[in-house]
Amino acid sequence: VECGAPKSEIKETTSAAYLMSEFHFDHWLPVPVRGDLGVRYVRTDQLAVGYIPVKAPAGSTYPTVGQRNEVKRDYDDVLPSMNLVFDLKPELLLRVSAAKVMARPDLSALTPSSGVNGVTRTGSINNPYLDPIRANTFDASLEWYFKPGSLASVGYFYKDISSYIQKINEQVPFNQLGLPDSLLEGTNTAPTEIFSVSRLKNTPGGPLKGVELNLQTDFDFLPGAWKNVGVLANYTHVTSQIEYILTSNNGAPTSTTKNDLVGLSRDSASGTLYYEDKKVSVRATGTWRGSYIRGIPASTGSDLQGNAPTFYLDASASYNLSPRLKLILDAQNLTDEMNRLYID
Repeated sequence: VECGAPKSEIKETTSAAYLMSEFHFDHWLPVPVRGDLGVRYVRTDQLAVGYIPVKAPAGSTYPTVGQRNEVKRDYDDVLPSMNLVFDLKPELLLRVSAAKVMARPDLSALTPSSGVNGVTRTGSINNPYLDPIRANTFDASLEWYFKPGSLASVGYFYKDISSYIQKINEQVPFNQLGLPDSLLEGTNTAPTEIFSVSRLKNTPGGPLKGVELNLQTDFDFLPGAWKNVGVLANYTHVTSQIEYILTSNNGAPTSTTKNDLVGLSRDSASGTLYYEDKKVSVRATGTWRGSYIRGIPASTGSDLQGNAPTFYLDASASYNLSPRLKLILDAQNLTDEMNRLYID
């Protein structure tokens, strides 16, 4: 995968091997059990190229030129997984799964470039040495298929996030940033002086757990056209605890705080009411999402940037004019909901 910007390049080459075994036990246990065991090996080779602005040679047309900064690295992951299904009854299933997972950093964060001001002694620096976010996960769900096309389920999930990525504000001598001293020419700042820089780093993660409820059913017990009406509904509750490093000095945290995982609402729900027959399909979907954190820390003097709760109502309809021609109408955000951000 490549991510391009003017004079920058990120190239990731991945190689993977996967081994899986399926099994089905009908007689060894009190209830039939089926599932699979697998393991995936992934190797990631990364090339990151960026350009750091430095003072141009005498006689140059421009005051600065780009100094090429290239970083090559690789890392490996072994990711085992397991999925089990217990057939408690023909219509009642218990599913259990566990896995080790990883998510690579955003490509833009890996560009080895920086923006440093020698006069104000501040800067923002990317990190091409970021490791992926890694976690061990466990999921369990009880599913009741109480009639054809219908489902009621309750699920539990737990994720132990072992590594995380945070943007940390830290006090660091300039000569420990890995940048050329020529960036300080004409600023009256020595390479040994302390800079306040914002830099992405790998940090410990934390636990995440929650429950999920699902319902899907048709109202086929109703008379006449009402039997073509159905409903889909979902509710999720999540709790998480991440320790955020707000500031550090020479790599040692000086202030921290614990809060929810960024971008994750504690509560969310959705529901769809639909009508479907051979000619007509009509659906209305409401999606509610509780407040969530967008960034920690926020601006100076504020704890966090957040997103207020939202509710969006969408609708769609279709009509089969012929076996090969369908008319479709979509309508989004019928309540004219606004997305509101806040600083806390």
